[in-house]
Amino acid sequence: MALLLTLVTVLLALRLTLVGARPNGDLRLRQNCNLPSWPGVTCSNNIVTFNSPYGPVKGTLANGAIRVTLKYATAARFQPPQIVPPLSNSSGSANLPPMCPQADVSPSSYSEDCLYFVAYVPTSVNPATWSWGVPVLVWIHGGSYNTGSASDPIFDGSKLAQSTGSIVVVVQYRLGILGYLPPQSLSNNKNLGVRDVITSLQYIQNIIGCIGGDKNKVTLVGHSSGGNMIRNLLATPSADNLFSKAIIESDPINYGFLQPSTFTALQSAFYGNLTSCGTCLTTPVSTLLTAQSTLINNAPGIDPAAGMSQPIRPVLDGTLIKYSLTTTFPPTLKNILLTTVKDEAGSAIYSIVNYPLPPAYFMYAATGLFGATRATQIDDQYKVSNENVDDIRPELVVVSTDGAWRCPTYTLARTWAQRGGNVWVGQFTIGATIPYNSGISFCTTNGNVCHQDELEIVFGTVPSPTPAQAALTAEVQARWGAFVKTGNPNTSGYANWPQIPRGGAVPVYNLGGTTSIPLGACDPSVWGSSILYDYQIYGQ
Repeated sequence: MALLLTLVTVLLALRLTLVGARPNGDLRLRQNCNLPSWPGVTCSNNIVTFNSPYGPVKGTLANGAIRVTLKYATAARFQPPQIVPPLSNSSGSANLPPMCPQADVSPSSYSEDCLYFVAYVPTSVNPATWSWGVPVLVWIHGGSYNTGSASDPIFDGSKLAQSTGSIVVVVQYRLGILGYLPPQSLSNNKNLGVRDVITSLQYIQNIIGCIGGDKNKVTLVGHSSGGNMIRNLLATPSADNLFSKAIIESDPINYGFLQPSTFTALQSAFYGNLTSCGTCLTTPVSTLLTAQSTLINNAPGIDPAAGMSQPIRPVLDGTLIKYSLTTTFPPTLKNILLTTVKDEAGSAIYSIVNYPLPPAYFMYAATGLFGATRATQIDDQYKVSNENVDDIRPELVVVSTDGAWRCPTYTLARTWAQRGGNVWVGQFTIGATIPYNSGISFCTTNGNVCHQDELEIVFGTVPSPTPAQAALTAEVQARWGAFVKTGNPNTSGYANWPQIPRGGAVPVYNLGGTTSIPLGACDPSVWGSSILYDYQIYGQ
């Protein structure tokens, strides 16, 4: 998939040095594909071929973009990824890649040989628009570090590529045990999933020029654990020169990076109690996934610092990941954009408790979520146990959204700005219920926006959008496009999105409305001060 930039022969060597290899030749797109004429690109029956210095790159034309699937690395089980030479293992494919191994899907849909990315190159961009190539938006999917793939229809990047004028790249990386919890004899091979993403960014540096992108204009965008992945990359010096800015959506920042002691506790529990396979190098994947599900359920009891959400996650090893982003930070801070949705915890609370919960049970529920000490502090602040209501689940959604997502996001924003970084914060107040949330009554109630319900808005994949959803998609894609190009989400035609000041309050931009977003308990005197985050309690 590729947007081809017109190149002058005498500048080819210089261009290869600055932005990577470009397509060459002087062939024109065949008219049956209804595409502009781009030098070095041919098209027949919607199969597009880019003629690059490394050989042909093939993709398929669909939904206004050219989709190319490329393999970026190989990796043996529990071993670091090995980057592949450009196009050595693949000349590109019109097919979507297999998922990385994960529970609750058919084994036929995944493979351990899963280190691919899918790139979407817009056909609407004039190659002359960007003299050195179009920007690149790299999407890192979420899924609590144990699910997710580039093949999810929600992540069809065609419309996002068109609207932002960028090449959208959706990356896959190893998940769960295979990505983050090697056996004791291979303990040096920590953070393999993070290393996978770094390797994908290195491959993008090598190959993106072949399909019209600029390797010097790479922006990372990640959702949930994908946002957590970006935090890890911001804390990794070896990744610093591989991207220039980042958008982090719905990252449960309450959970800091794992400490080595928690990693060791989970490792011992998995290989000592849940499996008896030694190094597990030949154990069937299905067996590992079954034990992994048990470990995830038991993790808070093994070590409370693991947390209830994404307990199998990257570890602050001091070798690859060197900063906590809670107490230590890199010397130079990139521009970042942070967003949450209005009711992040809605899907979790209502899927766990599928019946009305009276106020008398608040302390019990809050203790299960936050521990006894914080439950008392939370009730003092939110005063839920004394409310005269039949069901306190809406209040639990507010408390959990504040504690896990919203307030720690604001805390990071304040700290980032105080340290000299440029940062913007927004909240989605309109969403589109994704299939996963469609069976949860709270999430389908008009006005509620649950975790993940902004994804189809961002990608422009909402089936039959309402006028409000269509308007928000247009605004978000315009702002994301501006940020990718300039490092600032402000663009003509929309209200000013204020940057977080170096000190003081956090102005939160309303994505979907015009009313102001109140700080509430996200005032710095409450969460992070009188009520501590997990990362403060456990020194993460």
